[in-house]
Amino acid sequence: MNEDYRQNIEITKNYLKTKNSILYKIKQLFKFLQINSEFRTQNSEFMWLLIIILLLPIFSIAQTTYKGRITNANTKQPVPFATIGLMQENTGINADENGAFSLVSQSSVRPDSFQVSCVGYQTKKIPVSKTDFYAIELEELVTQLKEIKLSSKDKWTIETINKFSGNGNIGFTTNGSHTQVARLFTSPVENAILTGVRIRKRHYSYQSDKAIFRVRIYDIDTTTNGPSTDLCDEVIEINTSEKNITIDLEKYKIHIPGKQFFVAVEWLKIQYNEDRNMVEGKDGKVESITYRPSLAAYSKHPASAYIATDPNQIWIMSYQNQWIPLRWCDNVYISATIKY
Repeated sequence: MNEDYRQNIEITKNYLKTKNSILYKIKQLFKFLQINSEFRTQNSEFMWLLIIILLLPIFSIAQTTYKGRITNANTKQPVPFATIGLMQENTGINADENGAFSLVSQSSVRPDSFQVSCVGYQTKKIPVSKTDFYAIELEELVTQLKEIKLSSKDKWTIETINKFSGNGNIGFTTNGSHTQVARLFTSPVENAILTGVRIRKRHYSYQSDKAIFRVRIYDIDTTTNGPSTDLCDEVIEINTSEKNITIDLEKYKIHIPGKQFFVAVEWLKIQYNEDRNMVEGKDGKVESITYRPSLAAYSKHPASAYIATDPNQIWIMSYQNQWIPLRWCDNVYISATIKY
């Protein structure tokens, strides 16, 4: 059972909980009316009024669409592909290349807040209001990343961590409930330079090869053992149809201060990356939407409640901006090349 399937089950359960009490009352009312035909005949107007009152909460659970545009607070230029999430509902979307977004909410949870983030900018939280259009400005992040002056060594030691071959046994993607997946790497020395990343995509028959995504590099949080701060404040954006992707990072001069660091893939929840597929549900076939790229991954027991050998190696980020360990996954096919 993959992570998207697990999360779809939980989302469905939570959605049904909002209706169960109402549906139960309606069911009990109809049972009563079936038994008491005399009451039904003598009180027809009251009966229909009662049915309407009971149905109102269901009809009130409707979609709400939030629209807006995200710009740089200083230059007033659009911030392409920024992430906008509803924190309580844990759903979100990415702005398009012009900074525009249209986010559909399926929840009646109020109050909620937007969380808006993008590499190179300060994360911003905004309460949801009744406004028709959200003009959101992001402040540039003032970073204090250490400037790297590469020494004139005659010989560097080059090492690739997590070398992989093949396609794994699962394809790992997102249905929109998480925004990034990160893999932990351990360097043999401190102060290494990250020079490259290799990523393997895995596609199913209904999926396209095309994908736009971003690569993020994080330091480790020594308290949670998960990802913490960005080690590169520049956008590393990839647009490719290749299944084996090699990314040269030399020009970014990414310094790894300690021995451990994370390489993450950030999905862009945009129409270009959508895959639509009909899957078998409890009440027949339903449409499932996922977002490319689908990454090659491996789990010893993907269909069971399995705990990986190293449960802190793979992490996913929610729209609440929280990193969560993906304990059932043994490996995501990302390798990192360092020099020291």
